[in-house]
Amino acid sequence: MPDKPADTTVARGVEFAVCRLSSLSALPSLADSFLSSLNDYQLTPSSLIELIEAEPAYTAKLLSSLHQQALSGKQNFYTIKQALEKLPLRHIRDALLSVNIYSASESNPERLRLRRQLVRHSIAVGCCAEQIAKIALPDTEPSLAYSAGLLHDLGKFALDEAMPRSFIRLIEQAKTEGSCIRDIERTNLGIDHTILGKRLARRWHLPEQIVLACWLHHSDTAAIYKSMPEAEIAPVVQLADIIARQCDIGFSGSYDLPTLPPQIIDMLGISDTRLEQIRRNLPDTVAQRSEFAALFSKDLASKNPKAVHTTAARLAEENTQLSEQNRQMKIDSNNVKFITEFLSKIAPTDGIIEVAEVLACLWQKFYQTGLVCLYLVPEKNPKTLEAIVVEETSKVRSSLLSVPKEALPFPKSITKDFEIFDAYDGLDWLFKQLDVKFNLSSTIALPLFSGPKVIAMLVFELRHPVRKSLLLDRFKTVALTAGTILGLTAACQKQQDYAEKFADFAVPQSKTKKNTEIAASEKRAESATVSDNTLDALAEMAAGAAHELNNPLSVISGRAQLLADSEDDEGKKKILIQIQNNAHQISQLAEDLLSFAQPRQPKLRKVNVEQIIEQAVKSAADKLKTQTNNVTIEVAEDIKDVFVDSAQIVTALANIICNSFESYIRKAGPINVTALSSASNGRVCITVSDLGCGMNSETVGKAVFPFFSAKPAGRKRGMGLSIAERFIHCNGGSMAISSRPAEGTIVTVYLPSG
Repeated sequence: MPDKPADTTVARGVEFAVCRLSSLSALPSLADSFLSSLNDYQLTPSSLIELIEAEPAYTAKLLSSLHQQALSGKQNFYTIKQALEKLPLRHIRDALLSVNIYSASESNPERLRLRRQLVRHSIAVGCCAEQIAKIALPDTEPSLAYSAGLLHDLGKFALDEAMPRSFIRLIEQAKTEGSCIRDIERTNLGIDHTILGKRLARRWHLPEQIVLACWLHHSDTAAIYKSMPEAEIAPVVQLADIIARQCDIGFSGSYDLPTLPPQIIDMLGISDTRLEQIRRNLPDTVAQRSEFAALFSKDLASKNPKAVHTTAARLAEENTQLSEQNRQMKIDSNNVKFITEFLSKIAPTDGIIEVAEVLACLWQKFYQTGLVCLYLVPEKNPKTLEAIVVEETSKVRSSLLSVPKEALPFPKSITKDFEIFDAYDGLDWLFKQLDVKFNLSSTIALPLFSGPKVIAMLVFELRHPVRKSLLLDRFKTVALTAGTILGLTAACQKQQDYAEKFADFAVPQSKTKKNTEIAASEKRAESATVSDNTLDALAEMAAGAAHELNNPLSVISGRAQLLADSEDDEGKKKILIQIQNNAHQISQLAEDLLSFAQPRQPKLRKVNVEQIIEQAVKSAADKLKTQTNNVTIEVAEDIKDVFVDSAQIVTALANIICNSFESYIRKAGPINVTALSSASNGRVCITVSDLGCGMNSETVGKAVFPFFSAKPAGRKRGMGLSIAERFIHCNGGSMAISSRPAEGTIVTVYLPSG
């Protein structure tokens, strides 16, 4: 394996291979138990819970099924027991039957032994996390902690299935170097199992607590938890993982020495006595959990092939009946129905490839087409494309495409206007690479635009000949809306990538004996520059997000308004107005991001201080729809004019005064605004003071962070003080905040005098 870090092409290929998995595979012993019990009608709820909780594949599949059955949005069904109570029995049966059986040839039994030890380690982490949660998180369901621990290495299981030989080599290298396998993965693949686990868990719509545990269990969870309370189970899983490794239960793939993190133990409030008790009881607890899974059995092969064939025959018969029923169905479709169903089938956490898959499937369903291929055209590296192919049996497959050097990813004659092309118009390279055969005489290509750019191409077979003029009227609105949603999803996915890079600031890198001193030196050098670069990095990310969001949002809002104006059905009209309103709210957020990230160059001139303050007070009162009776303004007689951009400073002071108004729970004031000349530095000092709820020192330290707010969910966007400080700084001034809980807050602003 290479010693230098892998490039992004390798990482992208690994992610592509892993994210093609629809589920993990179950151990043969567990599959035998399930199939035999199912055929004999002996599967009780209690035995079903034991079976599912002994196998990560079954647990992940069942929790994912909650989302597929549209139940996860109504209530937080996190535990397996709750899932069994809410899901119909046939859905549970079908979900578990859809899980593949883990296969390893008889000539290579070592691979199956490795998988069993990985599962055993995961069960140990789950059991340990459950016991820790009972002590440290009394308000959290312990079964959720168990599921998070069981699935924390989701990315490793996926690597084992998607690229088994490479996974074995990674483990061997970790053993040779005495390293954490996560470091080996990053060096060779350019990505590691924590990121892969997070993305796979999001794709399968697992509970957010489990997603965060998969992602953060190798990070500095004690620090992350302070600003991300929803990640409360991540430190529990991290501690459980270390204890399971210390007890040598199962195998994690890592060979570095695990040590207990004192900061996590202190944060969770667990005594040494309780930890020792958990460690002492863990082997017996794991043995009880693993008994049903037969993880300690010497028989590595499937014991009951007849059960597999019997169940498969029954399932095939049922699938034949369902297919026959589906062929008889007739769909009365129109544009609004298409858009409504499209939006209902995608989630805010879906990536662009998942949204594209939903779009391709719905296109075939609504328009009764033949084969459908939808491929994405990225801004960077447009020569490597991701594609979704939907066959006539609704079977979905994905693949990577390579655009030849002499070809373009879309027809050369394409313009910004909506167009339809014949399949043979510059797309020969596409059909040569697809493993399905299109009827080119009846195949057309449709560009999907996000703003002025082509973000995807939709290629599909028509079952009946139709004039292009009729196709334009039929497809235009839906295609433009679909392209806009794909563009918005791509922008959100880009920001997720930024977030993952920022999370690395808090990720401790494990070290081998050989590189301990070097890593410590690098860490000291990095810590001196991180704080200086963070604000600039945030501003860059904010500007990128705002620009990426603006164009798609304007198109979504405009299309939704056009559809609403032409719609007679009040229910559908209400949905379209809701889409337009939400797009407007996100657009306002984008404007705040741009104001913070790229404020315009200030137009400096002499301005009267009292005039600025009065305008700011009025602006704050108008914004909050309140009175100014309790606001006192005191301006010294010898005060000088300030040399600033009047509009920017009025906005900054108004934001500060708004915060003062909102610091009172049941009244609006008193608020005192004063202005004095500073003899020491020749500047004008403006203070805004209140006697509201106040803030502790930790909150004061974060008060000017973008999107930070001490208010509960449902609050405003948290950009007021961020923009205020940004504008004051751009005008050559400075701002300071002092506050104490229940005593009030004083904000001091220094501005250059004229």
